Amino acid sequence: MEGLAEATRRGLPHDALLLAAGLASGRAITSIAADLGVTTRTVLNRKAGVVARLRDLELQLEQAA
Repeated sequence: MEGLAEATRRGLPHDALLLAAGLASGRAITSIAADLGVTTRTVLNRKAGVVARLRDLELQLEQAA
């Protein structure tokens, strides 16, 4: 995938982008949670949805190429 910029152009919500950027940074979940003002459990719960959206976007881009 071209990156989070492409996800932004394709409408990934801002909060999902922030979470994705945090996950991609390699930082600890606790640090990401603190930055987002949520609990670590919330980050873990949202992680699967964000990863699935990004994976779907990647598949769309591959099929369009």
